[in-house]
Amino acid sequence: MGSAIIKRLSSEYEVSYTYRTCRDYLPDGDQHRLDITHTEEIAALFERIGPLDLVATASFPYINTSLDSFDDYLMMEPYLRGYVAIFAQSKKHLKKRGLLVNLLGQSADYGLPSAPHYGASFAYLDNLAKSYNARYGRTGEMNVFNLQLGPVETSLWAGVSKDERKYFEDRVSSFIEPTEVAELVYNIAQMKVVPTKLVLDGYFSLPI
Repeated sequence: MGSAIIKRLSSEYEVSYTYRTCRDYLPDGDQHRLDITHTEEIAALFERIGPLDLVATASFPYINTSLDSFDDYLMMEPYLRGYVAIFAQSKKHLKKRGLLVNLLGQSADYGLPSAPHYGASFAYLDNLAKSYNARYGRTGEMNVFNLQLGPVETSLWAGVSKDERKYFEDRVSSFIEPTEVAELVYNIAQMKVVPTKLVLDGYFSLPI
């Protein structure tokens, strides 16, 4: 999905992007290795790149965790901390009326029993975006847009069991293509009035 977004935004913007582990299929461009769990690395990267028109994030790993284990929460919390750091650094480095885009999931509204702390982290960021837009969106300082996605057809599904994938397949018209997400992010970036949240989930959130 990240590659599709980079390719689409490259038609309009000079793109810098981050990655955590080096892979053969990384797109061409200004690449920066980054561990989102290290907030000092995030701050240093923003300083290095300079003023920005747009920041797009999609960095949460899908971690199956338990509802009855605090240790499982501790696995996810560093990623959430990194996201909050990105909010703060975006406020500092985005140009006036710049845009922060967060690619989240439907679990922000509905929970996700198989990965509860993953889902709850999305809810935190969904609420945080509302606070940022209430304070900074109205004044034209910056905008935050959360795209709540259903299942997207990416390589991450390779690590998910067949039963869990079928759970999602049974609840959507089809999996979302990464190019569809990329096109939506691009179009939102062109808007003068930006929504705080939009749902693209293949009807996953609707009752069966």
